[in-house]
Amino acid sequence: MSKSMHKKRKDLSSDAESSPESEAEDRATETPDIPTEYWQVQRLIKYVKAGNPTATIIAMSSLRDFNLREDFVQMAIREAGGLEVLLNILETDENRCKIASLLVLREISSNPEISRTIFNMRVSILILTAFVLDICCLFRLKACLNVCRDWIP
Repeated sequence: MSKSMHKKRKDLSSDAESSPESEAEDRATETPDIPTEYWQVQRLIKYVKAGNPTATIIAMSSLRDFNLREDFVQMAIREAGGLEVLLNILETDENRCKIASLLVLREISSNPEISRTIFNMRVSILILTAFVLDICCLFRLKACLNVCRDWIP
């Protein structure tokens, strides 16, 4: 097969199927300064945005496999709209998602710029409220366990 025919076939196949992986690879070859992890983090944020609770937890667990304190990872999260998503998750009723979101936020908020952005979004109150509610639940659970301990042989 000639080079021009192979190139045409490649162009047709790339137009027909545009997967996130191939887009990430294309962008990675266009911008050699940005590591491939940047594009992987952005893809995971897209899964967090669009996923159900289980997919969200899986994506955030995969996200935590990266060093969340690295600048390019934090930049990828910020540029993909991840801060807003992670903060919105705190307003849901899914406790597993809240915990996963807080774990990611804990790591990335070590960056003063991200910390300032979160503060400017006025969610410090939301995080504090979620924390207080969780502590109240823990106290209630501990009280129930103490009562049950006395009655269970």
